[in-house]
Amino acid sequence: PLGITLEIPVVVSPVKQKGHVDFLVFEKMKVNDTSVEIDEYHRAFDLPNKKPLTLKEPLRFYVYLPNAIMVAMDDLTNTAKEWPITGIVYVFGKFNRSVFRFKRVIPVEINLTTPNPLHDK
Repeated sequence: PLGITLEIPVVVSPVKQKGHVDFLVFEKMKVNDTSVEIDEYHRAFDLPNKKPLTLKEPLRFYVYLPNAIMVAMDDLTNTAKEWPITGIVYVFGKFNRSVFRFKRVIPVEINLTTPNPLHDK
């Protein structure tokens, strides 16, 4: 009763780096300037190098109900076409560098936009 849990599919863009991701951890994530909690993603996958990869399981994230209500009310008066998404994703895995393979954590800053699902088209 205190919040809403949503599942969102994720597409990983192709990258030049070769490697295997063991899991993802999310920190300071905000959608439309509203803090959200995203569950750790404990499903391994190889980094895509040629075409985008849709992860097998969606991300699960939690929005506190009071925050969701405030966003919905604000959106009624100030409807934006796009919502900003910001935060940090820590990528845990094994990554190739030349002929060597290293186990490490790589922080990736997220700063992108997505179409507002509440906006009239």
